[in-house]
Amino acid sequence: MRSSPELRRVTGADRLAEAEPTLPEALAELGSPIALRWLGHAGVSLVAGDRCLVFDPVVTARLAGVFRRALPAVAPHARPDIVCLTHTHRDHFHGPSLAALRPRTVVFPRGAERYLPPGLEARRVPMSPGETVRVDGFTLTAHAMRHPGWRQPFARSYPALGYTAAREGFAVFHAGDSAASPVFAGIGAATPPDVALLPIGAYAPRFVLHDKHMTPEQAVDAALALRARLTVPVHFATFRLALEPLAEPYPRFVNAARRAGLIRCAPWE
Repeated sequence: MRSSPELRRVTGADRLAEAEPTLPEALAELGSPIALRWLGHAGVSLVAGDRCLVFDPVVTARLAGVFRRALPAVAPHARPDIVCLTHTHRDHFHGPSLAALRPRTVVFPRGAERYLPPGLEARRVPMSPGETVRVDGFTLTAHAMRHPGWRQPFARSYPALGYTAAREGFAVFHAGDSAASPVFAGIGAATPPDVALLPIGAYAPRFVLHDKHMTPEQAVDAALALRARLTVPVHFATFRLALEPLAEPYPRFVNAARRAGLIRCAPWE
């Protein structure tokens, strides 16, 4: 997703006194062997060599009855070899996007096969928290996130996962959705990632969402606990899924990150 005046307006980046480094600039500074592209919302594609992995893609103009808000649908770098789905909510586990992208392998919370689109011809890799698998050159580790795992209330619940994807000695962590949790400090103590992709939106009202989604300031705390070399905010300014203004999360995150001295970048190119 490339920077533009409209993108800066929608995300609130135009409210900042100075621009943040872009994602390619920050990755080059790290010497990353992995290229990343934000697809909007929680979707991120990773390319390493001739392999493409995508987290939580939603590449359509609409999510059920909710339309994208000015940010266009962005395609991954290439047809995904792997798609990693963090949990069963439709803004992360999106059947129409899976059908459109036709990944060769799908990784998902154990037990959630029922939500894969009919006819999807892909290798299926269910995972539980704490498990590690190797797929197409990526080493994937699943982590338990603090987030409900059901698709709708009163339905069966499945694990809500975050993933660490490592390749060539470089690790990228994607939290999916999570409230504030001690799991981030545990990951940081054991295997701190090079890059942390953390959700910063859909947090209002707090009396409903305090145990489901982080605020931008809590995302900064999570990044510090993870001890990531670079933090990239995601899960904001794409779909209106909560009550905060679309342009509120990103400036709040950047201002909190600047106060904390957190190394971060804008998610766009």
